[in-house]
Amino acid sequence: SLTRVVGRWQYVFSLMPTRSITYDGYTTQTQNLLIPSITVGSVPSGYLGQALFEQGFVAQLRGGTSLTGAGDRFLQLHVTGQHTFDWSQRWHLLLRGEAGTSLVSRLTDLPGSMRFFAGGEGSVRGFDYDALSPVEEQTTASGGKVFLNVGGRDVLTGSVEIERDVTHSIGVAVFTDAGNAFNDFGHSGDPEYPHFIEYSAGIGLRWRLPVLTLGIDVAQPLSRPGEGPRFDIYFGPKL
Repeated sequence: SLTRVVGRWQYVFSLMPTRSITYDGYTTQTQNLLIPSITVGSVPSGYLGQALFEQGFVAQLRGGTSLTGAGDRFLQLHVTGQHTFDWSQRWHLLLRGEAGTSLVSRLTDLPGSMRFFAGGEGSVRGFDYDALSPVEEQTTASGGKVFLNVGGRDVLTGSVEIERDVTHSIGVAVFTDAGNAFNDFGHSGDPEYPHFIEYSAGIGLRWRLPVLTLGIDVAQPLSRPGEGPRFDIYFGPKL
């Protein structure tokens, strides 16, 4: 990879030989791919390569072609963005969005590790990590039916969060998240939960340490009333 920073923007050009093994519950598929990519992201003024900072915008374009001459090819764009608006000294509004799409003739041509999933911290809180995506029905050894998340071609998520500072280092937040990963726009691909867009709401606590923020969230899935709330703990850049 080659990285270059120009002003407030970072450019990363990379070429990655990849051996991918995808197991779908029945079969195992092995792919040997060459994946070039271009990633463009915003960086703070005076950026010196710090590991912890708020990256407001990141866009990655990558493609894959088979090293063995087979027809495994794809092109994928993934864009994420977030921004904090300071309404006043104590009140803040955080907006976050994610969109991704893949051009691929068959889902099986897209390695499992490069398919899109949603759910969990940084995505749709209130759901398990990577729990939202198209599913495939599988038959267990006892003859029962289970649904396996296999990932999707596309993803769309978003979040609106309002935070209020209680003290200099402690804040409280209320938020709502929405989104899903899918193969066909307008269809979730999950027969058990047919909502195209899953959504949740919750509250959180923010503790700002010297170089990062500790967050504790509890979120309730509103699109699945029968499910209980979920707790998330995470560390992130100090806002």
